Amino acid sequence: MSQNPLETEVGAFEVRMAMRRKMRELCGAPVERGVAPPLDERERGMITACFECRNAQVCIDWLLEQDDPTDAPGFCPNARELDLERASHTG
Repeated sequence: MSQNPLETEVGAFEVRMAMRRKMRELCGAPVERGVAPPLDERERGMITACFECRNAQVCIDWLLEQDDPTDAPGFCPNARELDLERASHTG
């Protein structure tokens, strides 16, 4: 039986969003729990950048190696935004 392409895309998106949540947690950016508020244009852009990022394996390896909060890694297309969010959330 062949796999439904739509299910493959949904599964890939769910994996990327799990990676995104973990990255946000490690970088000290706020993580929404429960029902998230409507997304603004900047947040939608960050989600798109994460989903389209070509550094997935590098990201997975980095996420698995991290135990403590840290700055966003340079390979992340959202690094600048994550660092700004952390600064505004903690400062």
